[in-house]
Amino acid sequence: MKTIKKIHLQKCVDAVNKKTIKFNQMSKVTKITEEQLATINKINQELNSLIHNLGVLESQKHSLLHQLPDVNKEMEDFKKFLEEEYGQININLQTGEYTVIEVNNPEELKSV
Repeated sequence: MKTIKKIHLQKCVDAVNKKTIKFNQMSKVTKITEEQLATINKINQELNSLIHNLGVLESQKHSLLHQLPDVNKEMEDFKKFLEEEYGQININLQTGEYTVIEVNNPEELKSV
């Protein structure tokens, strides 16, 4: 019986030794060159910077898209104000000069 236990114990020790050898072989540290490491880190840093900048731009875009309806409404309100004061006009935005829109058919006024 002692012989069987001894054989079994020896097999266990051998199995542990084989696993230790395999583990030691697997844990051998290998590295890329310092130049390669520097290059990949530089590229990774540039990639992270681009991703960050895209996030900032998306945030700005989101904010601008929320401002757009307000500015459009402000423009429409001011057009109505000008129309009440001057009637239907075309305005030169560089000079401020305007020309009156003459409409013979009242239906044409609705489309202008």
